[in-house]
Amino acid sequence: MSEGIINAFVSDGEHWAMQNYKWSIPKSINSSDSANKNYLRDKIVIFVVDDDPIFSKALSHAISDSKSHKQTEIKIFATGEECIANLPLNPSIIILDYYLDGKYYDAMNGIKVLKKIKQTHPNIKVIILSGQTNVDVALDTIKYKAYDYVSKNENAFMRIKNIVEHLVGDIKTNKAIINEKRNYVIINVVIILLLAFLFMFSLIFNR
Repeated sequence: MSEGIINAFVSDGEHWAMQNYKWSIPKSINSSDSANKNYLRDKIVIFVVDDDPIFSKALSHAISDSKSHKQTEIKIFATGEECIANLPLNPSIIILDYYLDGKYYDAMNGIKVLKKIKQTHPNIKVIILSGQTNVDVALDTIKYKAYDYVSKNENAFMRIKNIVEHLVGDIKTNKAIINEKRNYVIINVVIILLLAFLFMFSLIFNR
């Protein structure tokens, strides 16, 4: 069998597997096409959304100093509106401050931003930050499906680092599962196509 024919079958098999691949992706991952793109990329995108530039840079540095820093790419935004406008960058994690009116007095607060994020990107893990311990805000974060709620106190950076490292580990594990299943599908499809070709080849030459 010529190398060109084999390559053609391998290419066809990969195309078929990718077109029919969704059945092998866990349901929790498959519910958002844009989120799926994150699992197939090397870098995990993290948004830090806070109207305090000093806090944002310090938090970004803390995350970058963690053991998962080589696997992440951090984007900083001062308002929720900027965050929403940049959702096509497909972040996996968003660290979102509750009070975001430091730059614009009429800017959306964190809960409103959270609701909009979840409407279009339900798989993004959103961590809400607040400078005040507010029970109502904490309850709203649960209601609107934030991943976690962190108060801005002396332990905030360490807690966020731990949460991010845990999430990055989960994302990498899911990515490995997806890649393993995709490779399994591709290999099996290629084998089936090659067997079908050999069967047709034998029918033609045995006439």
